[in-house]
Amino acid sequence: MSTQTDDPASAIRTTITVVPRVFAFLWEVSPALLVGLALILAFNALAPAAMAWLSMKVIVNGVVDAATNETGWTPLAVPLIALFAVWVASAALTSFDGIVRRLLQEKTEVLESQKLLRKAGTLDIAFFETPRFYDLLHQAAEHRWRVHDVGNRSLTILRQAVSLLAMVSLLAVLHPAAILVLLASALPSLAMQGRFARQRNAYLDEIVRGARIQQYLHELLTSRHSASEVRVFSLTDHLVGRFLEYAHAQVAVFWNRERRILTADIWLDVLSLAGTAAIWVFAVVEAVGGRISVGDLTLVFTATLQCRAQLDGLVGAIGEIFEGALGAGRYFRFVDLDTGSVAGTLAPRRDHVRRIPKPLVRGLELRDVGFSYPESSKPVLEGLSLTIPHGSKFALVGENGAGKTTIVKLLARLYDPTHGHVELDGHDLRVNGTPQSTY
Repeated sequence: MSTQTDDPASAIRTTITVVPRVFAFLWEVSPALLVGLALILAFNALAPAAMAWLSMKVIVNGVVDAATNETGWTPLAVPLIALFAVWVASAALTSFDGIVRRLLQEKTEVLESQKLLRKAGTLDIAFFETPRFYDLLHQAAEHRWRVHDVGNRSLTILRQAVSLLAMVSLLAVLHPAAILVLLASALPSLAMQGRFARQRNAYLDEIVRGARIQQYLHELLTSRHSASEVRVFSLTDHLVGRFLEYAHAQVAVFWNRERRILTADIWLDVLSLAGTAAIWVFAVVEAVGGRISVGDLTLVFTATLQCRAQLDGLVGAIGEIFEGALGAGRYFRFVDLDTGSVAGTLAPRRDHVRRIPKPLVRGLELRDVGFSYPESSKPVLEGLSLTIPHGSKFALVGENGAGKTTIVKLLARLYDPTHGHVELDGHDLRVNGTPQSTY
């Protein structure tokens, strides 16, 4: 039965949505670095095809012609100089490319963290009481690097695509059908990348809660703050056992998915290599029949090998883009989180600052207050009424879980009561009511 996990179109739709946003993000980081990187990639995309044409066709045919007609090597000077110039320029720009990419990555990571931290710092306290929020936060923190990675890989794909088109055009010296054979043999692999990306993304959803628990258990066993309790209660074996339970389950999920992907990959590679072999056989037959030159045969062999490598790289990179876009989408999902999307978030205030009446006369009063934490049906407080007169000293005493801290949170308006009123000198701290929505 088909599911969204196996739906390649879902990964494609996500990628189409996320990639433009990633480039808008990179443009916000540094327009100059982004434009500079694009220019470098454009040159390096065309360089391999230019060098292959100069070395395998122009120079080889020139050598054969010079040896046959005894014209000497002088006519080969220009293509040799041009080949050397392209090679040197490409090498220099490749080195510069690494520096520009790293600088853009460093700047992007700063903005990624800034937006994540600012969002976390502005969300209502109610979010921090829900496990789902921590899942979202964990995934956003774990995948924020995907933003610059998707941008980086997208630029690389553009370079590979331009380079591939330039290299594929060289196969026209053999037969236009050779281009179709080469591309057709790679299409099934490309079509499967969306499905593979969805399967890997589903794996992340499946393990996120277990991964957080593993991290928590790791901290318990390695933190100074919990070291005493772990030893007093002899919890080491128990905690390590729980850690291994979740870790082994995660490995099992990983292997069950990857072995299915591996089997499909092997068959796709066989199909792809069969297309390459067919082109080579046809090229040899054409050369023996005198329909193409030795230089053309050399060019076809070199171009096919490079096209095959570039196609494999392009298909793999597209799969990584699908997977990366799904990861970057987790980051953007957190950054875009609606501040009222959890039950129990505070009602918006009309003013930025809630002013305390001066002088206070009556003090604080709770009238028939009830409260339940977000995503919990169990009430912590129910029908509570009390008055704290102005100028008095007041103490809350009770067992753990009785609601002492909750009362303080309500008085500080970190939460609004589920029902009832918290008033300061007769004025309800809640201005417009509490939104009651969920994820």
